[in-house]
Amino acid sequence: MQRYLDGRTKDAVAIERLRSMEEAALRLHPNGYVVGFSGGKDSQCVAELAKEAGVKHELVYSNTTIDPPDVIYFIRKHYPHVAWRNPSESLLTALVRKGFPLRAKKWCCDYYKEDYGDGRIVVLGIRSEESRKRRNDRMVFQRCNQHKTKWLLHPILDWTCADVWDFIRERQLPYCKLYDEGWDRIGCLFCPNASPEEKRLCIERYPGWYAAFRRAFESLYADRLARRPHVVARWANAEAMFQWWLFESDNAPSDIGGLFDDDAGWCKCGNPSQRSGVTSPIDTHETCADCGKLLSE
Repeated sequence: MQRYLDGRTKDAVAIERLRSMEEAALRLHPNGYVVGFSGGKDSQCVAELAKEAGVKHELVYSNTTIDPPDVIYFIRKHYPHVAWRNPSESLLTALVRKGFPLRAKKWCCDYYKEDYGDGRIVVLGIRSEESRKRRNDRMVFQRCNQHKTKWLLHPILDWTCADVWDFIRERQLPYCKLYDEGWDRIGCLFCPNASPEEKRLCIERYPGWYAAFRRAFESLYADRLARRPHVVARWANAEAMFQWWLFESDNAPSDIGGLFDDDAGWCKCGNPSQRSGVTSPIDTHETCADCGKLLSE
């Protein structure tokens, strides 16, 4: 493990960061920290660091419904104590209703991965090395931009990928076998942030999931063709739209000609806002069909 100029190792500093904020975490909630756990190598490090720091915490896995099956198997086998946060609707079902996610419009992350931990300190395995946005926007401790009552702690923000693997090997932690098969990241299948090479790995290893995504795009295309034909006119058919999304949509604008149902929002009870089976706009006059609350609440 690399050392800082003052001689401290990076893992020792990460543990100090966790211990220094524990009192604040306990003031906010008796269970202390929420540690976001994905089954990936970075979240494994954070989970182990929280354990070694002796801080009060709970591990939470947000089930996106499209994580690689090998990751699910790994979590169930090696981290059976992790609490699962399951959504009320699968992502592929929501995709047909809301439109496909894009790099510039990842509505999927907001609900399936990040919508938890309000009023608490959430510990994440984010590292600044991963992207320019994280280098510029992330701090070791900060308020969450999307959920103002939530605070974020990033104890390994300044770690490199080499630091992560050094830590895992020093502790002899088990890790998901996909890393040994050429996968650099093991997040959601066909994530808009994934490279073309990573998406091809998904296609080769999980043809069943590739077919499931194709069926979702067929349903999406048929729905928009019936209701808003002009928004899918750029694609000859559903397959053309699907392949464009997979390999050509990196720099697409966040709103492609009204393809998205931006009024298909989520009530805070966790369910899509619906009335009589039709997605309804969120305003102060509409109520959630499930909990009865105003959708503006």
